Amino acid sequence: MELTNTNIRYLLTIYDLSQVRLEVSSKDIAASLAVSRASVTSMMSILIDKNLVDKERYGKIHLTGLGRALARELAGQAGRLATDLQTRMNLSGEEAWKAASQRTMLENTRLRIDVTPGNGICGGCGKVYNIVANK
Repeated sequence: MELTNTNIRYLLTIYDLSQVRLEVSSKDIAASLAVSRASVTSMMSILIDKNLVDKERYGKIHLTGLGRALARELAGQAGRLATDLQTRMNLSGEEAWKAASQRTMLENTRLRIDVTPGNGICGGCGKVYNIVANK
């Protein structure tokens, strides 16, 4: 599968947002990327065709299993490189992240580690659910 930098940027944004929200909307994505909702709608069609995202009837967007795995791998590669640079070059975490993401679509992002207690991933469909709200 061939992905453009823009495809990857949207995919990683959805992945990042889904780590801290149960549901992601096109409005959330547009705000995060500072783009129009029309741009998000257009890109969602492309990512749906590539089987990377699903969009529910009322606009909630979820990564498919393939989309989640790909986004996790891409984010993980940059994170591993940053960790390696931090260790080998005695850089701070922020300096290492900047070096690892320089001249990539991650260049203007910041490394953030989130722990979201109370969420679980459905083994069947791969969606993230709040465990307390969905006993």
